[in-house]
Amino acid sequence: MSQPRKSVSSRRRSAVEKSESTTPTPAPKDPSKVASSSKMTLDMPPLDVPDSITWDFTPPEHRPVQELSEDDKDRLIHELLNFAPFNVLHDIAEHARSLIYPTVTSVEQWAQMMSSGRPEFEREAEAGSYALETLLEQQVDKAFDKFTAYALRNIFSVPDGVELVMPWHKGIDFTRAQHVVDNGGEEVLQGRLDDLRAKIEQARYTRHRLIMAEAVLDKKLRMAEMRRKEVGFVNDLIVEAGLHPLNEHTRSIASSLSSLHSQLASLDPADVPVPTTGSETDAWEAGRQAYLRWALGRAMAEHGDRGADELAQIEKEVKEVGDVADLEAQVRR
Repeated sequence: MSQPRKSVSSRRRSAVEKSESTTPTPAPKDPSKVASSSKMTLDMPPLDVPDSITWDFTPPEHRPVQELSEDDKDRLIHELLNFAPFNVLHDIAEHARSLIYPTVTSVEQWAQMMSSGRPEFEREAEAGSYALETLLEQQVDKAFDKFTAYALRNIFSVPDGVELVMPWHKGIDFTRAQHVVDNGGEEVLQGRLDDLRAKIEQARYTRHRLIMAEAVLDKKLRMAEMRRKEVGFVNDLIVEAGLHPLNEHTRSIASSLSSLHSQLASLDPADVPVPTTGSETDAWEAGRQAYLRWALGRAMAEHGDRGADELAQIEKEVKEVGDVADLEAQVRR
């Protein structure tokens, strides 16, 4: 018993489900080989922007360090430390001297207490206090003079042959700055910056337009894919019915018949009586042979008694013709 045929809607649903289930999952791509967008053709090359706005500057060769005078060294150290080294050393020495006098005062008070009010002992204690104070002052001055000289010579000094760079001057290329000043100054640099900004903005605008165009293409691609899935059942019907596309020979014959119909239609049928073979629609529906007889019968009136012989001859040649050019040549004879 034959199986009932499926409806068109059920065939369409089954074809869509089959297409979705059999669609292979794309393999992951190498990130290094994937463009910045899903369309390889929309991948933009990197923008050519120079690393510096002074691209025409050539660094000079390293020059020897300029020798600094003692005054220049002192000024550099003063600027670096934000104070004068000699003043700091002097303050340290004065602070050490200030400790002498409380010490001498304490020793003198102890000596006065030990004299027990005897005048000779008091005079000796007073003289000894002055002598101790003078001795300590001399020793402190001598020691801190050496300390000051050592510090100024070894600690707060710049050795010869050393290029001193301040922290706030680090990384500054004074030769590049001089090059900028000699070649137009900041106005030239500002013009270059404006040109680079305009180039970057144009690249961003172009990239934005490409992204929008890509979104439109993706949408059209999805719609085309959906339509392909919706009409996929037609291919299944063709395969099930065993149908095949027309071959080239059949298409050539169809084209020849179409050209023949155009040539016959160009003839003037006003003075030719219409044969009794039926109307054009009836002859066409009756088949290819009937239509050819009807069309050629209308053209016989122009050729008199030769019509019957030409009809048979043209019908024979139509069967043997292989292209449109030969068919047109036969009709015009």
